[in-house]
Amino acid sequence: MRKKHGCILMLSLVVCLMAGTLIRYQRHSFEERFDVPETAADTEKAGEGEQTADTGEGGQRTDGAGEAVDAEKNDETESESGKTADSDKVSEAQERAGMPIRVLLCSDSFESYYHQSETVEFQADYACLTPEGETVACPAGTSMGFGDDSEGTWIFTPVRENGGFCLPDLVRGYEDPVYLGSLEIRCAPEGLLLINILDVETYLGNVVPSEMPAGYPAEALKAQAVCARTYAYAHLESGRLEEFEADVDDSVQFQVYNNQPRDERTSQAVADTAGLVLKKDGELADARYYSTSCGLELTGDLSEEAVFAAFITASREDDYEREEPWYRWSTYFSMEELSGMADTAGLAVGELESIQVEAREESGRAETLLVKGTKGEARIEGEYEIRSFLEPAKTPVTLQDGETAPKLGMLPSAFFYLAEDGGKEEQKGYFVYGGGYGHGIGMSQNGAKNMAEAGKNFQEILAYYYDEVELDAETDTDH
Repeated sequence: MRKKHGCILMLSLVVCLMAGTLIRYQRHSFEERFDVPETAADTEKAGEGEQTADTGEGGQRTDGAGEAVDAEKNDETESESGKTADSDKVSEAQERAGMPIRVLLCSDSFESYYHQSETVEFQADYACLTPEGETVACPAGTSMGFGDDSEGTWIFTPVRENGGFCLPDLVRGYEDPVYLGSLEIRCAPEGLLLINILDVETYLGNVVPSEMPAGYPAEALKAQAVCARTYAYAHLESGRLEEFEADVDDSVQFQVYNNQPRDERTSQAVADTAGLVLKKDGELADARYYSTSCGLELTGDLSEEAVFAAFITASREDDYEREEPWYRWSTYFSMEELSGMADTAGLAVGELESIQVEAREESGRAETLLVKGTKGEARIEGEYEIRSFLEPAKTPVTLQDGETAPKLGMLPSAFFYLAEDGGKEEQKGYFVYGGGYGHGIGMSQNGAKNMAEAGKNFQEILAYYYDEVELDAETDTDH
């Protein structure tokens, strides 16, 4: 076992530290129950209705809470406003706000759940519960290393609230990422599992700046905070990471956590919306979000190919994202390139002859892609699968401002149509004309930014993107 640098055995701490709780939680007061104002119900809604872990594209950052859960939003509704929670509900909300969330920290660049080695630097005094059941002190300024010779489970708990530790060897969007709360390290044959344990409100302080640029308007940041909180509560008992004894991970598979440092502006947005979540029929709503909309609205059916093509070709003055680079984009695939992609995907269709969008959702999002060849045909189903298949490898994606996008691992969105590039004798390939960035479900983060700049508050932003929901304090301890 690698030596524990700077950790001094303090037998006097054993009784008091092991008798106390391993995690200290802050409690947040909710004096009022907030609902979406009635006036917000009159705004045009631009969300469609489904969700799964595409976990937010903050600005242009991720496709985060963005591809994970589904919920249909159809009719405009009016929400009650001005309700005040009774004392029992306030008490429940305070208790819920202090519940912990267990965040599984991925390895460098979010590549794996297992780490081969890590160093923990303590920025505050921590107590360590060793695999042998001993409690030792890890004073501020000391560190401890773990590697392939490490064994057992180690639990590090701050002696005082708001203690922090640093993981200097971990590659993230900023140098030497700092984490608050407790840390559990489990040494397995595959490597080290690191779980950060902290209360939800503190967790959100590192989610919001990682999912939405801190420089966005305050009302957009508040809307993001509500969405992120709703998403977090919904996954506390989802069981998706039950085998790792965690609730969420810190990647886009859930929502990105601590890829950017905490910021005063995003922390204020979390504080200003403390405890507020989106609910539908009394249950937590699907609060997925994504980077940029192509101008989605709930008033029309875009499932027909000609209707969708006309929609995506046009630009509407009331689309909040219309000036965003990702609002419209295009790329190109040659038949040779598409044939190679079909072979790589294991589609036994022979020499490729054509591809077409066979089915769309009402929102216009491609649902089924039909691939035909000399030996048969195959269907690619699902938004994520279609985007992954049509990875723009050779021809870059050109944005509406004329700039080219950086290398993408998939098509920007499934809101696109195909146009044949036909020569006189044979087909040469397909132009792809599309719009938006992300899965297109829930709140458009750049749309929220532009709405806030136009004077809309966070309640109006949320009402625009989520239909038949109310904004309320989380009081259901069963979630």
